[in-house]
This record gives sequence, C-alpha cells and structure tokens, in this order.
Amino acid sequence: MKKNIMIISCLLLFISIFSIIIISNQLKPIEITLNYEDVNLKSAGESLKSEKDSVADLVKISTTGVVGEYISCSADENLMNYDFRIKEVIYGNAPDEYARIRIKSYGDIGTEGGITKDSFIEGHEYLLVLRRKETLFLDYARYSFMGYFVIDLDNLNNAYWENGSISITENATKEDVINHFQVLSKNCGYDKESEIEIFRTEDIETVIKNCDAVFKVKVITHISDGIYANSSSYGCEVIEKLKGDCIPKYDGTIMINTLKGSLTEGKEYIIALSQKENGHLFDQASPDCIFSENENMECKIKEWLN
Repeated sequence: MKKNIMIISCLLLFISIFSIIIISNQLKPIEITLNYEDVNLKSAGESLKSEKDSVADLVKISTTGVVGEYISCSADENLMNYDFRIKEVIYGNAPDEYARIRIKSYGDIGTEGGITKDSFIEGHEYLLVLRRKETLFLDYARYSFMGYFVIDLDNLNNAYWENGSISITENATKEDVINHFQVLSKNCGYDKESEIEIFRTEDIETVIKNCDAVFKVKVITHISDGIYANSSSYGCEVIEKLKGDCIPKYDGTIMINTLKGSLTEGKEYIIALSQKENGHLFDQASPDCIFSENENMECKIKEWLN
C-alpha cells in the first residue's frame, strides 16, 4: 500500500514538473526592440525618440491590441483603407469583427509610416497596436496604427514600425509574441478610453457638462457634405461662448461638422461641440445637442454650467 502511494506521489510530482516546463517553454519571456533607422529622425532631434522609446510606450498610448488577418486594401480620395479580420483581442476594446485602418496616402508611393499596399500578405495574421475611435458621423469604428507598428505573426522577420525595423528574440514563436503583449498591457497599462463617450449620450445635461465647448453661432455658409460620412460642414460666426474657446480663421469663422443637413444658412443656433486639433474646427458632440433660438434652453445650459 505504501509502495503504491509512493509511486502515485512520484507520478504526480513528475506530471507537475513536466507541466511547469511545458508552460514555461510556451510562455517564455522575449524581448521586442524598436530600432531607429530613419535618417530623418536624426535631424528631428530626440523629441520623438523620447516619446516612443519602446514597445511599452506604444502600448500605453494605444487603446487596442489585436491579431488581425489581412484581407485587402482599397483607396478613396487621399486615403488608403487596410482591412483586417479580427482573430483575437489581446487587450482593450475591439467589439467589431473587422478593423478598417485608414492612412493618408501618396498615390503609388505609399502611405504615412512607410506602409504601402505591398506591406501586407493576404491571409497572414498580424499583431496590430491600434487606437480605436468612434464618431457620430460613421456607423463603424475607425482604427489607426500606433507608431505604424506591425508584426507579421506568420513571418516574425517581417516586423517594422515608422522609424525602422523591430528586433524580436531569436526562436520566438507567435504565441510568445502575443503573450508578450498581454503581459505588457497588464504591467504597463494602456488607454482604456475612460473619458465619457458623449456622442452616445442622450442626456443633454451630461453632454453639456462633458463636451469641449458650447457656442451660440450664426451659420454663414454651407461648405460641403461628407461623401463617406453622414456629415455636413458649415462656416459659422461665434456670437457667444457659453463654454470653451476657439481661434477663428482669417475670415472670422469657425468650421463645424454636424450630422448631414442639420443647419441652415443665416440662422442662429446653440451647439454643444467636440474640439478638433486646431482652434477653429469642431464636431457636433451628440445627436441631440443643436438648439435653434430658444431662450429657455439657453437659460438651462447656463444654469448647468454654473
């Protein structure tokens, strides 16, 4: 009896050790290093290098890490669309079945970050470090590359980012690379999009309190309608700033993008806005945040903001 117990104990110990060895081999730590090979970087100083010095830095400013199977690319206007089927979400928010990544293009020369239409192989799986953004004017999420970082998981020698190549530990496997990013996202963190998505919000008070700006404006001109987006652009004169600030263009107007056909030339409105990168470009903040001349609503807004 004792002999049987000893044999069973030894067998269990052997299985445990064997399992640990297998797991450690499967999830062995690796190194992934960004190489700076772009000669233009030398003349640009060290600002970019300090901002994106490692893979961890890219993960921190991203919202999403996925394994994506490359499908195809297409062009519209001055943009290239790279379409991937999402196979696995490594970290972050990626509820979509597909990810469309849009990049400014320069004809057949290529696109920003050194990516061209020949950068991807149909059917190959890639590790993508992305930033996911939703907008009021599109019915699908938009994605952008962080640092134009790409690893071909079917050929780890094909790995690059905007300033050069990427070095990966020799003999690393696809699973090692994926695990590396899982660990990075847990240890270093990533942008979890904690800011309220006000364009989804139906409560007007919440929109007013969380948007970037609330202006009373007069519509001067209808500039254009979106081709691919459900949007219209208008040149507007700011009559009163109830919240936020702006830097008007040379003609004294700001540009406001709204849902298509929302404004009429010559009329005045109060609009809750999301500010873009410069001081004269704004987006409508939510579906129901445009108010024609209405004293009661103006008083309510001022009350909410005080």
